[in-house]
Amino acid sequence: MVRVLCMGLHPDSYLTQIRIDIWPIDGPAGHEVLLRGPARYSPPEARAGRERDVAPLWPRLQSALRDFGVTDSPVFELPPPAGAPLVESDHPALEPDPPRPLDDLIWGSEWFGLFQSVPSGRLDALIPGYDVLSLDQALVTRAMMIEAWDIGEAGSYSNVAGTPAYTFIPEYLPVAEQDGYLLVMDLRPGALARMIRAFEKVDADDDTTWWLSIGDLLLDLIVAIETGTAFDGWLPGTQDGRLVWTLIA
Repeated sequence: MVRVLCMGLHPDSYLTQIRIDIWPIDGPAGHEVLLRGPARYSPPEARAGRERDVAPLWPRLQSALRDFGVTDSPVFELPPPAGAPLVESDHPALEPDPPRPLDDLIWGSEWFGLFQSVPSGRLDALIPGYDVLSLDQALVTRAMMIEAWDIGEAGSYSNVAGTPAYTFIPEYLPVAEQDGYLLVMDLRPGALARMIRAFEKVDADDDTTWWLSIGDLLLDLIVAIETGTAFDGWLPGTQDGRLVWTLIA
């Protein structure tokens, strides 16, 4: 049986994703419309007035945690980002010719600069369901995912940021990970460049949660802590002075 889907429609691009699934069946089957309706993927829309930069939001996060009753968190101790490169250009997890935006991040990233001093390269409990990664750990995780989701030299996917690739691509840079579930930064060009998208073991990047930027993700996280409301299906709380998250049933 062959199933053909038109997916990934984007109003700012002439590109359209065509997905073809082929699997064996017991015998001949006639033509049948399995699904007729709008594509599952709706591209993010710009949200005017949103705070994008990380640096101005970091003190607000620290204040939100204190006001929420958190007394024990490495967030209070993280120094401001340094001006030096975050990793060496010959990092063992980097391929010989990495995507240009990835090279740019090595030389300057407020987000990754904040977590550069975390001893293990992983900070848990800040984003529910994930460990926040230093750039070193992000590159190592990226290399592992590229190998695990090997699309081969002939792999084809849209070059427009925000469009699902249905696999892990070199232009995805993990910012957080736990047990194979990731939040990735989309380094492809376009209006949605550097957006953040959830990447899952089964569905990959198809119809997953997204934010316009790492700053938007951080702002949503702060608001959840300030108001005691849900963030991506998790409710914040405290235990022994630490921030904890409870998955909403």
